[in-house]
Amino acid sequence: MRRELLYLPVAPLFFLMLVAVSFLVWAAAATTGSLLGFSPVQTAPGFFAIVLGGGVNVPVNRLRGGRVVRLRMVRVFGIPYPVPGTERSETVLAINLGGAVTPVAMSGYILAVSGATAAVSAGFTAALTAILTNAVARPVRGLGIVVPTVLPGLSSAIAALTCVHLFGLDVAFLPRVAFAGGVVGALVGADLMNLKEIANLGALVASIGGAGTFDGILVTGVTAVLMGSVAVGL
Repeated sequence: MRRELLYLPVAPLFFLMLVAVSFLVWAAAATTGSLLGFSPVQTAPGFFAIVLGGGVNVPVNRLRGGRVVRLRMVRVFGIPYPVPGTERSETVLAINLGGAVTPVAMSGYILAVSGATAAVSAGFTAALTAILTNAVARPVRGLGIVVPTVLPGLSSAIAALTCVHLFGLDVAFLPRVAFAGGVVGALVGADLMNLKEIANLGALVASIGGAGTFDGILVTGVTAVLMGSVAVGL
């Protein structure tokens, strides 16, 4: 795998802080049962798959951007002459194992074992999260699409709570709906709805669920577990 596809999705210190907080929350949840529909034995591998996979990006496509004008200097008789030229910029579109593949797979399992009401509620939560995330998503040249860290988790929590009244959702399913809806909504709103923007940002690698979105996905999991702990009185 190319070296540039292996990198931390956020600054090292911030990454360690997020991991430490997330680990404490998930570890507490694992000792009390299956807030997200996983057994205590399954919770740890899921958490570490997200953390460790956050540094791995799997290429899926190459995006052609606009032409970039570059100047190169040519020396003739010791005198430098600027020679303009153009070249096409290219961005490797990748998918992050920890910020997209793993949490989406976990979300699929969660909804498969949670019933129709939870699935409908997760769809509503994902839609609301996607709309809010897309509204504030910011394209950053050289990086990709960036969203505020707390937004996906906060919006998915609010949407999941709303589903208790709209669809008669059992409060025991709140963390599952918040997690699944938040993960899918964040990925759709931040990355998938901005694919056309990515090609023109001049980024070497643009990762779905990676830099700019990964921290939001991790915080979504933390928010879901915390909300579930409160809701079911743990």
